[in-house]
Amino acid sequence: MHAMSIMGKEGDLRVEWDPEDKASVDKAKAIFDEHVKEKKLLAWETSDGMTGKKVSAFRPEAENIVLSVQLQGG
Repeated sequence: MHAMSIMGKEGDLRVEWDPEDKASVDKAKAIFDEHVKEKKLLAWETSDGMTGKKVSAFRPEAENIVLSVQLQGG
Protein backbone atom coordinates (compact mmCIF):
# COMPACT_ATOMS: atom_id res chain seq x y z
CA MET A 1 0.00 0.00 0.00
CA HIS A 2 1.30 3.46 -0.90
CA ALA A 3 0.71 6.38 1.46
CA MET A 4 0.58 10.15 1.71
CA SER A 5 1.00 11.92 5.04
CA ILE A 6 -0.53 15.39 5.22
CA MET A 7 0.75 17.53 8.09
CA GLY A 8 -1.26 20.72 8.20
CA LYS A 9 -2.93 23.20 10.49
CA GLU A 10 -5.86 20.83 11.01
CA GLY A 11 -3.58 18.02 12.22
CA ASP A 12 -2.16 14.98 10.50
CA LEU A 13 -3.99 12.90 7.90
CA ARG A 14 -2.86 9.68 6.23
CA VAL A 15 -4.18 8.77 2.78
CA GLU A 16 -3.46 5.36 1.27
CA TRP A 17 -3.89 4.07 -2.26
CA ASP A 18 -3.17 0.98 -4.33
CA PRO A 19 -1.60 1.82 -7.72
CA GLU A 20 -3.67 -1.02 -9.24
CA ASP A 21 -6.96 0.50 -7.99
CA LYS A 22 -8.03 3.48 -10.11
CA ALA A 23 -10.60 4.71 -7.59
CA SER A 24 -8.08 4.91 -4.75
CA VAL A 25 -5.50 6.58 -7.03
CA ASP A 26 -8.05 9.16 -8.21
CA LYS A 27 -9.02 9.96 -4.62
CA ALA A 28 -5.39 10.36 -3.48
CA LYS A 29 -4.57 12.51 -6.52
CA ALA A 30 -7.54 14.79 -5.86
CA ILE A 31 -6.43 15.28 -2.24
CA PHE A 32 -2.83 15.92 -3.36
CA ASP A 33 -3.92 18.44 -5.98
CA GLU A 34 -6.22 20.24 -3.54
CA HIS A 35 -3.38 20.87 -1.11
CA VAL A 36 -0.44 21.42 -3.45
CA LYS A 37 -2.02 23.43 -6.24
CA GLU A 38 -3.47 25.91 -3.77
CA LYS A 39 0.10 26.22 -2.44
CA LYS A 40 -1.02 25.37 1.07
CA LEU A 41 1.58 22.64 1.48
CA LEU A 42 4.88 21.49 0.01
CA ALA A 43 5.17 17.90 -1.20
CA TRP A 44 8.12 15.58 -0.72
CA GLU A 45 8.46 12.09 -2.13
CA THR A 46 10.46 9.85 0.17
CA SER A 47 11.64 6.28 0.21
CA ASP A 48 12.86 6.18 3.80
CA GLY A 49 10.44 8.61 5.46
CA MET A 50 13.21 11.09 6.23
CA THR A 51 14.86 12.39 3.06
CA GLY A 52 13.28 13.05 -0.28
CA LYS A 53 12.80 15.32 -3.24
CA LYS A 54 10.28 18.08 -3.78
CA VAL A 55 7.48 17.14 -6.17
CA SER A 56 4.71 19.17 -7.78
CA ALA A 57 2.70 16.38 -9.40
CA PHE A 58 1.10 13.27 -7.92
CA ARG A 59 2.78 10.02 -8.96
CA PRO A 60 0.76 6.90 -8.12
CA GLU A 61 3.90 4.76 -8.14
CA ALA A 62 5.46 6.81 -5.30
CA GLU A 63 5.67 4.73 -2.13
CA ASN A 64 5.47 7.63 0.30
CA ILE A 65 4.54 11.29 -0.12
CA VAL A 66 4.71 13.84 2.69
CA LEU A 67 2.83 17.14 2.52
CA SER A 68 3.78 19.80 5.04
CA VAL A 69 3.59 23.53 5.61
CA GLN A 70 6.59 25.53 4.50
CA LEU A 71 8.79 26.54 7.41
CA GLN A 72 10.44 29.94 7.48
CA GLY A 73 14.00 30.36 8.58
CA GLY A 74 15.08 33.16 10.81
